[in-house]
Amino acid sequence: MSSPFKDLVLPTMQKKSKESKKKERPGPDDIIWARELIKVYSTGSLEVTALRGVDVTIKKGEIVAIVGPSGCGKTTLLNIFGALDRPTAGRVYVDGKDIRNLTDKELSEFRRKKIGFIFQNFNLINTLTARENIELPMSINGLKSSIIKERTDDLLKAIGLQDRQDHRPDQLSGGEQQRVAFAVALGNDPEIILADEPTGELDSDTGKDIMNIFRELSKQMGKTEVIVTHDARVADMADRSLKILDGNIVSED
Repeated sequence: MSSPFKDLVLPTMQKKSKESKKKERPGPDDIIWARELIKVYSTGSLEVTALRGVDVTIKKGEIVAIVGPSGCGKTTLLNIFGALDRPTAGRVYVDGKDIRNLTDKELSEFRRKKIGFIFQNFNLINTLTARENIELPMSINGLKSSIIKERTDDLLKAIGLQDRQDHRPDQLSGGEQQRVAFAVALGNDPEIILADEPTGELDSDTGKDIMNIFRELSKQMGKTEVIVTHDARVADMADRSLKILDGNIVSED
């Protein structure tokens, strides 16, 4: 026989849980921290809920994979972490800053200084050489030319492309282009690297080589890396993986 007190207890417990979440704050090692994230996209009378109350904590120096099928919300989550999109509701702190309350100008500056992006299609400028692509974000950020040269030399050496530095993207293989894209992301020495399907355009062997380079350099440089992928082999190379389905995180490995 069911308890007559069931309906009285459960609402109290739920209320306490919600109140405790509101009081939560990120710890000193929590570089990405989000609670109850909701994202709703509206087109006319149509509304699509991409995220449904997501909680995430990522520590400094971690490599975390977010896995799931197309349309599950993983890229939306990455875009919010990267200050490219704003949540409809919920709280999100990145490197200790509540990014919900930043102006568009402040968000742009925050992205430029704190976050490096890697995309599936590389996002390199075809008219520039590999070296020039790596130098460009640093120039935009106002670094001195001597620092840009030194850092670019170091990055080209780290990705093993010193002898290809004067080649344009269309003269490089897919794997070489993605290595250049990784160096571009590292140029301004950001705390966080966000990668959206970084091996999606590569064959499996090249993808594995690229992920080994990403992992080794991220660990050496103390970067936090968040990788969106549908590839289980990529997820296995992360420190841990979060599985997202229908806008909810359903498991963690």
